[in-house]
Amino acid sequence: MRSPSSAHTVVSGALALTAVAAAWFFLAPGFLGGSTNYVTTEGISMAPRYHTGDLVIVRASSSYHVGEIVAYRSKMLHTVVLHRIVGRDGSKYLFKGDNNSWIDPEHPSRGQLVGAKWVHVPGLASTLASVRSPSSIGGLVGFGVLLLCGGAFAKQQRRRRQRGPDQPPRKPDPTEDWVMRLLTAGALVLAPLTALAILAYSKPTLADTPVDVPYSQRGTFSYSATAVPGAVYPNGRARTGEPLYLALVHTLDARFAYRFSAAAGHSVTGVGSLSARITSSSGWTESIPIQASRHFKGDSVTLSGSLDLTTLAALMRKVDATSGVPAGYTLELVPHVRVEGTVGEFPLEAGLGSPMPFSLNDRELQPSPNGFKPVSGSGATHGVRPLPASLPFKVARLDVAKARTIAFRGITTAICALLGVWLAFRLTGKRRVGAAAAIEARYRRWVVPVAHVLQPAPNQLVEMGDMAALARLAERYDRMILHESGDAGDTFSVAEDGILYRYSVPVPPQERRQPAPRPSRVHVPAVPLTVLPPLRDLPQQEKRSA
Repeated sequence: MRSPSSAHTVVSGALALTAVAAAWFFLAPGFLGGSTNYVTTEGISMAPRYHTGDLVIVRASSSYHVGEIVAYRSKMLHTVVLHRIVGRDGSKYLFKGDNNSWIDPEHPSRGQLVGAKWVHVPGLASTLASVRSPSSIGGLVGFGVLLLCGGAFAKQQRRRRQRGPDQPPRKPDPTEDWVMRLLTAGALVLAPLTALAILAYSKPTLADTPVDVPYSQRGTFSYSATAVPGAVYPNGRARTGEPLYLALVHTLDARFAYRFSAAAGHSVTGVGSLSARITSSSGWTESIPIQASRHFKGDSVTLSGSLDLTTLAALMRKVDATSGVPAGYTLELVPHVRVEGTVGEFPLEAGLGSPMPFSLNDRELQPSPNGFKPVSGSGATHGVRPLPASLPFKVARLDVAKARTIAFRGITTAICALLGVWLAFRLTGKRRVGAAAAIEARYRRWVVPVAHVLQPAPNQLVEMGDMAALARLAERYDRMILHESGDAGDTFSVAEDGILYRYSVPVPPQERRQPAPRPSRVHVPAVPLTVLPPLRDLPQQEKRSA
């Protein structure tokens, strides 16, 4: 007989769904798309706080810092290791067990980290070891399914018996109507937010992404020489771009300015040298050092030195005399720069060595027209960096971290709204006017409003102590509950075998309606009446007319 209203059922179902969503939100394991993982400890590397058989719940985080206890997937051991972060080595993490005197030989990257410690339950893993087998889990799941299905079937059958085949459907309650509308709106909001939460928490906020960090190198040649003042060199000085006549210029001062640049953070060191290379058309070549190897630290270095041009002239004559064939010669200023370090936390090894050419004979040294353009080189360091992961949608891409925030706040707001609806419904139900309205709302399916119930003899009337007892009686005898409402109160009655069982709900004195005042007597004057004789006393013609 007793049955909760459909609004209560919907509210209970909505709260159950939100509880399930919250449980999934916080406790769903990683292999099912959640952000929580369960680690069973073994060994004594984290003693005395952690022992074999403890259960540690870890959750993925957007960042990890020194001092945190973090689980990572070891490629060396092919298992999950739970140790403490003690330092960083570039993009790698340094781990150490609290009970160990050494740092872990493996330095995992960001992509190997599973999550930071959230909850530690000593000994729970050992206790649950007996139910971790597939057969036990399958049995528990099957038992739960049987309970749910059996409970739903039994509840449905009970409602059918209570309602009866000939009973008309219950009219909807206006209060339940607005509750249903609000719950429907909440479900429409909660469903996409739950889907977004499942998507967002099925992926880490950071994903190891191949990254190319660009850098560039640039070098500029220049030279100068002291010359005999005159018409060719009025100031007694030859500068970059001018030809050098060996009869007037005897020493060349060469210079190479090198600079390394990168937009990302970097740290480089290197070594550089400068030399001159003379080559004949017959294939002979020889290198003359100008600047010996020089180590430097930072983004720039300047290599410089002097070259004796008279030595070059003597060398060319010697080669021609030895070979017996006059040859053409070229001279190149050749820089040798090698740098190494890190760019964007990735290792760097690079170099620059483009030469500057001159044409050379026994009378002059002529620079190439294109030889004094700055030489440059570019490249990029390569590596894997944890970058914000995103969820691809057709319209746009949404960062996983932002999606988690939106889903979390949205689900929290929806749950609070559903709880508010539930509380409002409960308070509305309690504030209904009078106990009779509450009884009618509760037993609406079995209550029939009537105008008047005939009062039986005293020996045929039984007053019931509460409405629940009357409802059980109606259920037992399969009778309807007759509801009579009057000025003195409301009565609910069940008639069975000549006995009237009644439960009365009196109206409090302050709420009783006052009887309507009786109208005052009005004097109505007498009106004379004409009495007609009976039809049998009238003549026959008058009877026919009548």
